[in-house]
Amino acid sequence: MKLCKFAVCFVLFVGACIQAHSQTQVRVNIPFDFTVGNHTLPAGQYEVSTVWSDNSAAWKIADRQRHSAILMTNEVSSPNGDHTCSLIFRRFGGEYALVQFWTDGREGHDVVRPKIAPTVIAQSDFVQIAANR
Repeated sequence: MKLCKFAVCFVLFVGACIQAHSQTQVRVNIPFDFTVGNHTLPAGQYEVSTVWSDNSAAWKIADRQRHSAILMTNEVSSPNGDHTCSLIFRRFGGEYALVQFWTDGREGHDVVRPKIAPTVIAQSDFVQIAANR
């Protein structure tokens, strides 16, 4: 009887975790190599998801070939309107760095990154890649 109760509790717990995880998962095809923090990742199909279901500060970006990086974020919101589900990159020359992503309408995440020199910021532009939930 104890085993049956444990099994039921375990199934409910796993179901809740899967549901929470699926609500914070984004799929995206990135057509260029890019950096996340100190990691350079190749172009490809990626999933962005929370590392822990109860903490939205730590995220993981990974592809099926085991290229991945953990990124720390700060939550941001959009007072001006809804954003589409997307990833935002800063492009400087031929290099791209992930700087922000939006999982739904008004809720987004700024990627915590090293300081960027003001001249780099002035000479760079942003590239937005649409994502799917």
